[in-house]
Amino acid sequence: LLPDLDDSWKYATMTGEFFQEVLKIAKLKVIDAMVVVNEKFKSLNCDDEGCCPEYGRPVPDIKESQIAVEQIVDGKPMPFASAADMRKFWDERIKDKNVRDAVVATKNVQNNNDRRAAVDTYHKLLDTIETGQDPDQVLAGFLIKACKDSGVRDYLLGATTKDNREAVKKLMMWLYRRAPRRYIAPLAVNIAILEYEDGNGAAANIILDIAEKDIPSYSMTKL
Repeated sequence: LLPDLDDSWKYATMTGEFFQEVLKIAKLKVIDAMVVVNEKFKSLNCDDEGCCPEYGRPVPDIKESQIAVEQIVDGKPMPFASAADMRKFWDERIKDKNVRDAVVATKNVQNNNDRRAAVDTYHKLLDTIETGQDPDQVLAGFLIKACKDSGVRDYLLGATTKDNREAVKKLMMWLYRRAPRRYIAPLAVNIAILEYEDGNGAAANIILDIAEKDIPSYSMTKL
């Protein structure tokens, strides 16, 4: 994708064709080559004038584009217009009485047997998320409370792999949205770390601020 700063379709097209040849010489597969000039775009590999006229067609509003639909369906927020909008997104809560009641009814993690039960619950919920279903609310409440234990929290972070990363983020978000006050911070810290590792430093800072306001004394937030 080559945005052209000189507002020249001729130059942009020549540059795009040049790079395609370079990539072919390097034996890299080119799926498509697109140029963007003056808020219009076209594919260099499309000969359909109705699709890609000589001087391109208007770039769609990102909020209404197919990319936006795909990202939102996948559970990923679109770029925010301001820091306030980003903060509003991360502040959103879902009131779930069943999850809240389960958190209240669950005892605190006290020993390794409790930690093993929490780990087993985590994998059950992760399997559920990966099949596209909502987690069991009672098990979710148990895991939310268990995450206050540093051993459980650290396991959840350490068990994240390249293969399960997206499912982990979806599960963490599901729990985070429904966690009662004073139980948000452990989940928020794990999400902040994942966001930071994905290059979303601004989101990570906002999430850590939310964690600090939830439990001011929570040491992992400061770390």
